[in-house]
Formats: sequence, structure tokens, C-alpha cells
Amino acid sequence: MFDKPDVVSERSRLTDNYPDAFTDTYGTVSGAPFIYKTGPAWPKRERGLEAQPYIREIRPVHNHPITSSWPKILRDTEAYLEDRGVKFTAITGFGFANARDKTPFCPLLVTIGVAPRTVAFEEAKAAAEHVKGTILGQAGFHDIEVAIREWTTSLSGSGPKLPSLHPLVDGRTTEFRHPFASTLDLYIAPLKMPYYEGTVGLYLRRSNDSDDILALTAAHVARPPPMHPNTGLTHKGSSQHRDEIIALGSKAYEDATTNIISRSGTLHKTNASLEEKISRLERLQAEGRGDAETVASALLRQDVVRATRNIKRLDRLHGEVTKFLTMPKQRRIGFVLHADPIGVSSSEPDGYTIDWAVIQLNKDAFYLGEFKGNKVYIGGKIKEEEYRDLMFPNHTDRAGYEYPKDGLLQIYGVMPESEIHQPTQLNANGDNAMPVIKNGMTTGATVGWVNGLKSLVRHHYIDCGLEFTASRPRLCPTVKGVAPFLAKATLVLSSLTEKAVLLLCSLGVAARLMRPMSPLGLRGMSLSRTSRRPCLAASSTRKSLTMIRLVRVCQGPGCTLHRLVLALRVSTLMYVY
Repeated sequence: MFDKPDVVSERSRLTDNYPDAFTDTYGTVSGAPFIYKTGPAWPKRERGLEAQPYIREIRPVHNHPITSSWPKILRDTEAYLEDRGVKFTAITGFGFANARDKTPFCPLLVTIGVAPRTVAFEEAKAAAEHVKGTILGQAGFHDIEVAIREWTTSLSGSGPKLPSLHPLVDGRTTEFRHPFASTLDLYIAPLKMPYYEGTVGLYLRRSNDSDDILALTAAHVARPPPMHPNTGLTHKGSSQHRDEIIALGSKAYEDATTNIISRSGTLHKTNASLEEKISRLERLQAEGRGDAETVASALLRQDVVRATRNIKRLDRLHGEVTKFLTMPKQRRIGFVLHADPIGVSSSEPDGYTIDWAVIQLNKDAFYLGEFKGNKVYIGGKIKEEEYRDLMFPNHTDRAGYEYPKDGLLQIYGVMPESEIHQPTQLNANGDNAMPVIKNGMTTGATVGWVNGLKSLVRHHYIDCGLEFTASRPRLCPTVKGVAPFLAKATLVLSSLTEKAVLLLCSLGVAARLMRPMSPLGLRGMSLSRTSRRPCLAASSTRKSLTMIRLVRVCQGPGCTLHRLVLALRVSTLMYVY
């Protein structure tokens, strides 16, 4: 099981050297802590260690005597930091005050931002004291203090903070909230080309020492071939240009908002029809027709109340998304951290498509306090009573069957490719077959079957002259399919008696899904050890945090997850949300 990283140890990493690391910035928008600050300690409440810290506010600085000297101070500070090899994220000058106080207790603080865990305390202290004593001192501002802060920056202001789905609370409006939630499949597109759309297939975390959330997707989505050279990309630093990614491309956003309006309109018409029926029943009651009409009228009135409640929810949702998410820039969630060149793994007949990218999500992309990790919403078009017959068509596979709680299917492990070609599950006729389900951007939830034979597919991108063939699994729609079963870079899931399968078709990844033993919050995916050449396997458990070690590769060294670890230079311990 996955828990949040050890918050106490993360705080003590800074407070052991600078006790006020978090109280100095408590309540600010980012809450980013100080590594070190020069000068006397800032005000604290006097009721002991358990007292609630002052809520700090950042205040603008105007008409300060430093104004005319500020450009040179910035350049001198930049030159000093570059000479020391300190990669800063920002150098700023703001005032600090306690919330509701009219006058700042610190009219101006020079703050130097650095990426988390990149600058040690002694190095931060030396830099802050040099800037204060030498650069500011020579400019005549000996009384201005300097802080070094673990602080990341982005080109946007506030991120969308996409919420998680709450089907139990949202009821029949859940499917309309799904496009605007962090739950998989998350619809995405490049900021500069929002008409090239796709989905996120999996959430990852680099290691136990990092809270960074990564998202796995297709390279042709993150860096569309018509607009980028097929050379791949690895983002190496804060000064490098970022290929930014947004939630919901142009069509996805338009479709999602249109669906809300359409459903609201339908409910209004339904209410009008119900009201008309109620009026007719009330006339019958007035004529003394009996109690049956009274009961029918009461039931219809309940339907009106429910429909009215859903109309209000939809109208509120539409107001929120059109106010805060209309412009693509308002939907920025991260940037491309790594993308492999699109191609084929080898010239062998079973060479598979290489088409994957990793997005680093911004801190404000999601409401992290309620982030559900790798859960896929399969509710909506496929009802709970249909799910068993579609995903467990043979009664021998139904022992221990449970519908995924609230229609959210938990990704839980890794499956070898061999089980995809030789499934252990049975169809209604008793033949070996693997039913699969996905929630696609254009089709919603659909059900199909994995074909036991791979297909050889030709990929041709005319604009960039890229052409190759690669083998890949193919999927067939069921007779009862509610829509054409198309699978590109989307999640494809298959629930077995105790397990399920995840296919990232364009990415060349196969994974096992198993029902978790307990609910997961900021944890998401636990990977279980299997006997059939697993790609990942659990190595140990410490403080309820399952550590996932890359031990072997189901498709050889070219396996996507193996290449992912090598490309990102992360440790062999890889945590999956």
C-alpha cells in the first residue's frame, strides 16, 4: 500500500538547520519553506510550541529607496549565484506581514528561490550572507535581509487544481465532472497545439524522496510529429524552454461543456413533462378518482426534486469551468519532462511501437489532498448491473466478484505479456478470452476483447517523413459494445477474478491490476510479485509504504518502464501513485 511520504522527516530536513523554515512562510500561497534567512527571527505567537503560527502574507513593494538600484542588484546576485553553480529559480523582492496587519513587519525581503533539494544549508547560508553583506551592503542597504527558499516557478499563475471524482456524492452528475477531474483517463493536449489531444495513462512518482507527480502518455500527444522534429526531448533544467501541457484540448473542453448544457436542457424538458403529468393527476384527484393518483403524483414530485437538484449541480459546474478553465492557459498542468523519439523497438517481426512521454505535473495541477492516484472511472454509460455480465461473462470467474467501489477501478500491479496472449479468463462459451474496458475521450466507457494475435501496423506521419511498421495488440468490440472500441494511448482494463490488465497500447506497456486491500489516498498503485517474468515486483515494506523495485523487463531492455527509469535517471526504487 502507498502512503504519503514521511512528512516529519521531510520537515526536519530543513528545520534541523533553520527551525523557522515553515513558520516564516506559513499561510502563503505556495507555502514554500525557507532554507535560511539572515537577520533576527520573525514574530511568533507566545503560547509555546503548539501555538498556531501566524499566517503570513506577501506584500508588494513600491517607492522603496532600493528601486533605482534594484536592476544592478539582481544582475550582481545572478552573476554571484552562477559563479557558485547555484541554479536559482527566481530572485524576488517582497514585503512580509502577518495576516490582517496593516503594516508589514518586514517591508522588503530579498528572496532567492532554488529547486527543492538542490542547495544544502551551508551553501544557502553562505549565499544569503554574501548577498546581504556584499551586494546589498555595497549598494547601501545593510538593513535588508535575504532568504534562500525552496521555490519552484512556472510561467503561469495559478493552476487548475483539478479535483478528484466523488461518484458517491456527485451521483448522476459524475460523468459530467469526469473530464474536469484528475481521475484517469485525464484528457490532455499541448498548450501551443490544443487540437492534438490524448490522455494520461498512468501516474508515477520518482522516489520516496520526491513528491513530484509524473504522468505517462504518448509522445505523439505530448510532442505532435507535424509540429516537432522526431528527436525526442529530455528537460534538463529550469532555464530550458518548456513544452507545456494542458488539461482538456480544444475539442475535449468544447465537448465537455456542451454535454453539460445538453444534459441540463434535457432535465429542464423532463421537468416540464413531469409537471404536466402532475397537473393532470391533480385534476383526476379533484374529480375523486382515488389514492392511486395521489401516490403517482407524489412519486413524480420526487422525480422533479431530483432533476431540479441535478440541474443546479450542472449549472454550478458549468459556471465554475467556464469562469476558471475557459482559456487554455488556465488549464496548464505541467510540462514534457521526457519524450522518446517515435519509432519501432527493433527490425524484428515482433518489434513494438515506441511512442511514450512523461509529463511532470505542476504542484497546483490537482487538489493533492484528495488525489486518488491511479483509479480509472468506468461508470457512466456502463451500469453496475451490466458490468458483471460484460467483464465476467462466465459464471466460473465470478467468485468473489465485486463492482469497483463508486465505479473507480484501481490499478494495482503488473502483468506479463504472456497472459495477454494466453488469458486464463473465460468467455460465456467457456473459451479462453480476456474482456477489456476503457473510458476513452470520444467514446466514454466501452467494452471489448483482446485479440490473441498481434497485428503489424504501419505508422506514417507525412508531415515529418516518419514511416515504420510495428506489432501491437489489437482489440475487438463486444456484440454489446456501446461504442466502437478504439484504443490508442488510452487505458484499457480487464478485470479477472482477482486481477485485471492494463494496456497502454501505443506505449508498449502491459500491467496487472489487482483489487487493493484497503483504500488508497495519495498512493494509487501497489505492484504485486508474479511468477511469470514480471516487469516490476514489490521488494519490501517500510512504514506502510510499498517500495517498487525495477527487477526485470517483460520485453527486454526496450520495455517502456525500463527506458523510463533510465531516461529520467531515477533510482531503482520507483514509486507509483
